[in-house]
Amino acid sequence: MTNDPTPTPPPSPTSVPSGGPRADRHAWREERRAWRREHRRGVFGPVLLIAVGLLFLASNLGYLGPVSWFQLVQLWPLLLVLAGIDLAIGRRAPALALLIDLVVIGGAVALVAAQPGFIFGPRATGGETRVVVPRDGARVLDLRVTGGAARYTIGGGATALVEVASDRNDLRLVEDRRSGDAATVRLEQFEQPVFLASGPGNVDVKVASDVALTLRFDAGAGDFTVDLRDLKVREFRSGTGAASMRVVLPRPDGDVPIRLDSGASSITVEVPDGVEAQVHTSGLASTRNASSRFSGGGNNLETPGYATARDRVTVTISAGASNVIVR
Repeated sequence: MTNDPTPTPPPSPTSVPSGGPRADRHAWREERRAWRREHRRGVFGPVLLIAVGLLFLASNLGYLGPVSWFQLVQLWPLLLVLAGIDLAIGRRAPALALLIDLVVIGGAVALVAAQPGFIFGPRATGGETRVVVPRDGARVLDLRVTGGAARYTIGGGATALVEVASDRNDLRLVEDRRSGDAATVRLEQFEQPVFLASGPGNVDVKVASDVALTLRFDAGAGDFTVDLRDLKVREFRSGTGAASMRVVLPRPDGDVPIRLDSGASSITVEVPDGVEAQVHTSGLASTRNASSRFSGGGNNLETPGYATARDRVTVTISAGASNVIVR
């Protein structure tokens, strides 16, 4: 015998035993209410998915710091609360269950806002306004900078290995690891949620100009200037949200890859005189050639000597609805 996957339809007035017009109608209503209670789905699942999705969306846009899946899992008791509400009254009173779910999730968000370090890293009040990483003989640097919504300036000229300054106490040195003359440094800027902060902060990052540099920069929404012309760049990668970004290319030694991943942004790529470069864009980005040195069109521009040059820069841009200017 096979089970019919089609759900039983709700009772109709003709399926209720006759006992007079008024009794028939009352019995039909009771039967229909019972059917609805039996087949009504809970609401906590959709509400929970929406809440988690909004958290990650706000993080990607830079209104919240980076969201940690590991720390998010620590909120698992909230699932028990929501499931209990759904089992208790979800079928009988879905509107009331939805209201209570929203209140519970709102309370959890309020607790997170009061203690943002639980999921989004420490509060801005727990960091430093200045971080200096000493050279200690380093000649090779792998640097990663992670931030929230802010105005960033990244460039050369540091006396130490790395010098970072902020107008807030929101900086943290996460890692400083050495192996011979190679250093691995990780810096983070923990931005407060937008409803707790007074506005985007200002962060200035300076790197020693005489070290071989691999740079990774990740941030949310903001205004970013990355001037690589005085740095010995081996590779540069960035991932940002809705942003305005200006990147000045380095003077390469070998083939230097640069990759920019961004949301809805305005990106300007500046190529110093004498630098051979190619700029390739993908996604929804529109590219405008504002330099007489570049040839090509559409999503691929390059200087005349790029194909045969030993020392060159290869720029790959993957962006959403963005405007890319090459000059």
